[in-house]
Amino acid sequence: GLYFGPVTLVVVIRAGSLLPANALFSQLFKLRPLTRDDYLGTLVTISGVICFSIFGGSPAASPKSGEFLAMMVTTAAWVCNLLLIGVLLLSGLVLLLPHNDDLLT
Repeated sequence: GLYFGPVTLVVVIRAGSLLPANALFSQLFKLRPLTRDDYLGTLVTISGVICFSIFGGSPAASPKSGEFLAMMVTTAAWVCNLLLIGVLLLSGLVLLLPHNDDLLT
């Protein structure tokens, strides 16, 4: 099924199926009753996945290895990667620092 589909479509369908699956299993295992917001969220999610599937269009051709390497050394790629590494290091630092539970109350 989705193994041979374009990555954008597979990601949207996979991510979009989580909310309806959670709602379904919460009902099957009687974990909590569904509220109006749960029904609306599930309906909007399913509608969004269907719309994306219909109107998403065909994906662009994959870049060749030379084109990919040329894109990876652009200034935008460096900035994006350095920003992501910075966020990763900052989050690791936050996890390692002792936290004070009094700040949350």
